[in-house]
Amino acid sequence: MIKKVSSLEKKYKGLAKEITVEAELLIKFFNFWPEVQVTWLLELGFNKSDIKTIMKLSDKYAELKVKLINERIPKNRKDIIIIENDVLEMIYKPRLMILKEPTKGEAIEVASKWIKQRYKDAVILDPKKLDDLEALMRHPTGGVDFLVFTKDEVIGYEVELKHS
Repeated sequence: MIKKVSSLEKKYKGLAKEITVEAELLIKFFNFWPEVQVTWLLELGFNKSDIKTIMKLSDKYAELKVKLINERIPKNRKDIIIIENDVLEMIYKPRLMILKEPTKGEAIEVASKWIKQRYKDAVILDPKKLDDLEALMRHPTGGVDFLVFTKDEVIGYEVELKHS
C-alpha cells in the first residue's frame, strides 16, 4: 500500500481502496514484460503513438526501480515492495474530482471532457478501458475512474458526486 494513501484516506474517507487498487494495477502492469504490455494496449485499441507514451512511463518506472535497488540493495521481498511503492509515489499522482452532477454517469461524462481538454497530449484510460485492462490482467476492479498517462507521470482521477 502506498504511504500517501493513509493521508488521503483521512482527508477523503473511503477513497483509499480506489487509489490502492490502481496503484497495485500499475505496479503489476509496469513489472510485466514489455511485449505483454504492448499486447494488452493493442487489445484496448490504442495506437502506436499512445503505446509509445505509456511504454516510456513503463521504462521510467523500471529505471527508477533499478536506481533505488542499486542505492538501497534490498535484503528481502519486503525491501523490494518498499522500493516499488517509493517508485510509484514518484510517478503516480491520485486526484479526487468532486462534481455537482445529478448522477455518477453524468459526472463521468463531464470529467472525461475536462480531462481530455486539460491533457491534450496524454493517453487517457477511461472507465471502460480501465475495466478492460483490469479484466485482461485479472486484477480486481473498483479503482479510480480515469488514468491519465502524461510524459512524466500517471494521474489517477476518482470522480465523486458532491452531496448538498
